[in-house]
Amino acid sequence: MASPSKRMKTDDGPKPITMFVLEDLVVRKYATGEQTFGTSWMLSSDSGFESLKQVIVHEKHIKVLKKMSAYVVIRYTALEDGTLKIGQQTVVMQTKRPDALTEDMIVEFVKPHVVEELGRIGSFENKKRISVKGEVTKVSSVIEGTKSKRKVVTLTDGQASIDVKLWGELAETGIHEGTTIVVTCVHVDLYQSKRSLNSTGGTVIQITDVEEKFSGYVEGVSFEQGSLAIFLNGEVLTCTSRHIDSLFPTHEFIESKYVEGKKKGCIVTAVEEQMPMEKEDLEQVKKDQGEDEQLDDRLLLSDML
Repeated sequence: MASPSKRMKTDDGPKPITMFVLEDLVVRKYATGEQTFGTSWMLSSDSGFESLKQVIVHEKHIKVLKKMSAYVVIRYTALEDGTLKIGQQTVVMQTKRPDALTEDMIVEFVKPHVVEELGRIGSFENKKRISVKGEVTKVSSVIEGTKSKRKVVTLTDGQASIDVKLWGELAETGIHEGTTIVVTCVHVDLYQSKRSLNSTGGTVIQITDVEEKFSGYVEGVSFEQGSLAIFLNGEVLTCTSRHIDSLFPTHEFIESKYVEGKKKGCIVTAVEEQMPMEKEDLEQVKKDQGEDEQLDDRLLLSDML
């Protein structure tokens, strides 16, 4: 048996609790820029695993905490707003998932219901976890801070609007006005009586516009991070770094590059270089399309008669 001087003290601070981490930690920097800390969201035994709480993690424990895992925490700090602070002296012990924590309880927070009537958010409590759908009406530039970076996207349902703050790497996501998107796993942030939404480590952005095919010669390209795009058929199409690297591996514009791909709105989902059509083949395609349109017009007219 360990001597009294070596025995771990568990009476320093609040009573030990079990917490279940819902998502990967987002790593940020303190204002000094010298140290990092992690943030995530969890369910804890002191609330019966029924309410969502934020956890702030000292850099010592960042690599220890994993999503969808349970831990017993000793010598932590509980802040007034319910946030749990895991410091350098905190003891973090791995444990099994608590029996009281059901699969339905986890799904409620990991895959929250999609809110399409944005006016309803005005009555939601602070830190409530939701998903949201709307049309993009405004996109800010990437805002660099001392702790992290963010981008603000404004969504509307035609009646009400809401600002969604995308933090960290999500700030680099290509989003354009006029696009309809679903943003999952965001939480309500109430500040000075105004509500907005903050992204989390579990946030996913999905473009819901119908996927369309496109083809043509690339007339311009942007290699700048945060604005990766190609200019084709008079339209700016946002690309990923993988798309740009496959088309322009040397990051230099190449003339007469013919591509085919798919897009949702102005967001490229797939693209690859192809051999351009011969002039005769292109004229035949246009002719066939014209004949199809004439046939559709005749069928429509016959239906009307």
